[in-house]
Amino acid sequence: YEFDVNFTVEEFAERKSIYDSPNITLTDAYPNPAVESAQLDYKIHRTQPSYTIIVRNLLGNIVGEYRLESSETKLKMRTDDLNAGIYFFTLYIDSDGVLTRKMMVKK
Repeated sequence: YEFDVNFTVEEFAERKSIYDSPNITLTDAYPNPAVESAQLDYKIHRTQPSYTIIVRNLLGNIVGEYRLESSETKLKMRTDDLNAGIYFFTLYIDSDGVLTRKMMVKK
């Protein structure tokens, strides 16, 4: 038997940022929907102010809170202990919510 196999190799494209400022650049959560965890990529350009991600359920209750550290570039948010459904994560710079995005969790 003889087969012709064709394939294309593409370079991994850098994830697009959903928030870009002189202080911080942030990508959307992936994978979305998440099962065990979701990840955000970020780069902090200025160490002051402080940066926090807060995850809320549909009722607005906080189900996760993560401080973004300037020495890191990835945030892994645990979702394995959350029920399946829709959640929202918000980027806070100091105490100001500057961006909210939807994240789905499936089981």
